[in-house]
Amino acid sequence: MNKQFINLRNIIIIVLILLTITGLFFANYFYAKNYPGGKYFQTQWIATRATIFENESPYSDSVLYKIQSSAYSRPAMSGEFEFRFNYPFFALAVFLPFGLIKSLAVARAAWMLVLEIMVLLIYWFSINLGNWKLNLRTNVLLFSFFATFYHTLRTVIDGNLIVITTLLLIASLICIRDRHDEAAGILLLGLVLEIQFTFVILLIILWYAVINKRPKIFTYFIGSLIILLGFSFLLRPDWASGYFTQLSKSIFDFSYSSLGGTLKSILGAVGQRLAITISILMVILLIIESYLAQKKTFRHFIWFIFLSLIIIQWVGLPSDPGNFILLMPGLIFSMQVINERWKSKGEMIIFLISIILYISIWVLFFGLRKAVPAYVESTLFFVIFPLVEILLLYWAKWWINKNPAI
Repeated sequence: MNKQFINLRNIIIIVLILLTITGLFFANYFYAKNYPGGKYFQTQWIATRATIFENESPYSDSVLYKIQSSAYSRPAMSGEFEFRFNYPFFALAVFLPFGLIKSLAVARAAWMLVLEIMVLLIYWFSINLGNWKLNLRTNVLLFSFFATFYHTLRTVIDGNLIVITTLLLIASLICIRDRHDEAAGILLLGLVLEIQFTFVILLIILWYAVINKRPKIFTYFIGSLIILLGFSFLLRPDWASGYFTQLSKSIFDFSYSSLGGTLKSILGAVGQRLAITISILMVILLIIESYLAQKKTFRHFIWFIFLSLIIIQWVGLPSDPGNFILLMPGLIFSMQVINERWKSKGEMIIFLISIILYISIWVLFFGLRKAVPAYVESTLFFVIFPLVEILLLYWAKWWINKNPAI
């Protein structure tokens, strides 16, 4: 009887999961069909199809023109998002199944579904990274916030590959914690997909592997990267020059949003000088914290990773609020420490922080969405979320240092 009940329960769970996935796909399709967009997916899909069916380089000007014409019905103008394909050639393996789909709406709906599943995994991995045992009520609250927060939905709607990068980053940190160094090294390849945003983090993790005498992390990463690069050159020998050309143009020709841009737009020349000062202070802070984090616990290490992800947004390196799902695991980490410190009262504090962040960011979006060009986000997004998280992280550091045994 018990065996029959367990089998019936498993069947019900599987059916519910399948129904949920099906429902999400059709909801995504309805959205994709009625609300054109997906600024990153348009780039990925058109570039992939041009490579597969027309044997064009995804980095060519002709492919760029096709992407811009799809988005704007004309070439992009100064100040507009340029839709450059600035992923390494082997990233096409990720986009290939979706590039085989003829309909953009269907392909985009399927890609959004994959990203939605990955958002769930990012949340679960972020909880697992800190071994956080949540009660059901806090779990439901926190996941609801995580899944429907502006920066989460923005990445899914845009079809941003940064979701995969975030997932593989957190998965690699879990593998480092559990001493699965070979898997950690391979998973770090995910950071190469968006190297302009994750280069500093990759260096920090590889340096951690060196000073902690864990060479397999380094060697498996380098070995796997060499294999991928080898296959890329075998399939298209000239891809590297096109990739670095488009990557450099994306960084220098298109003005990525930044804290400096926000300050300059508000305060003019004074804001520009203030932005330079903040960049210098952020570099100094990164150097100091990297020194302090050496030879400490793994908890200090992941704290430093999360802090570095914020510093990158403010130091003047290429950045984009559309990538802020990278910051979400750090917010989960801070909330875990809050729960650890205040126990039952921590749930209320977590709820208040979540609701204030949630409302303020969505109000900012709806209030400013007509004030910026299409496919470009307001630079004010660089202020609220990173500022709240950096304050929470420094409070978390104080508590961790006070209670190192926990």
